Amino acid sequence: DHSQHSHDHSQHSHDHSQHSHDHTHGHSHHSHEEPHSYSEQFNTMTSYVNTLGISSSAIISSLLTSSASFIIFLMLGLMQKLNLMSNDIVASLLGIAAGAMLGDVFLHLMPSVENDEQRILIILGILGFFIIDRLLAHDHSKEGHSESLLIITADLLHNLVDGIALGASYRMSSIIGITSTVSIFAHELAHEIGDFAALMEFGYSLKKALISNMLTGLANLLGTVLAL
Repeated sequence: DHSQHSHDHSQHSHDHSQHSHDHTHGHSHHSHEEPHSYSEQFNTMTSYVNTLGISSSAIISSLLTSSASFIIFLMLGLMQKLNLMSNDIVASLLGIAAGAMLGDVFLHLMPSVENDEQRILIILGILGFFIIDRLLAHDHSKEGHSESLLIITADLLHNLVDGIALGASYRMSSIIGITSTVSIFAHELAHEIGDFAALMEFGYSLKKALISNMLTGLANLLGTVLAL
């Protein structure tokens, strides 16, 4: 009986060891499976882009990145319905957008610039828009109008450059085009938050701000077509 008990105990230990091995193997297989599935999904996307063609894919990506303004419109519209759109919230949204844009310039754009002349041009561009802002705002009775005009003009130029970058990236390769679409869409969300908050601060309704942003978003499409 004692020998039988020892044999059963040994069998139980073997089964437990087998269960642990299967459990570990399952986790290991799962951890190897996830990156593989992500790689397959990305390969599927690139194949789809190649099937559509570079021009069609770039235009679709342009429309996708321009849709960021509509997403922000829905978010702010929901906040208005819930009575969450106070002056403090608008100021906070402006702060978030300003921080995102400054981070984009000084942490992402500036380090990637190859020479000092280009860095100087970026700084001069920032100072130039500040000077234009002060010149347009010399009449305080029209300050809101001039500020909103400056925002729309800057947004127009920004979207044009985004479109050119998007079209050029697709001309290089479908992989670069897809990654550029994702990165442009991500920073466009922060940019649109700032645009909406700033325009509403200067008296625009939410719907009027959407129309302005959708119209300036056409510059993205124009830039994409020009780059192709």
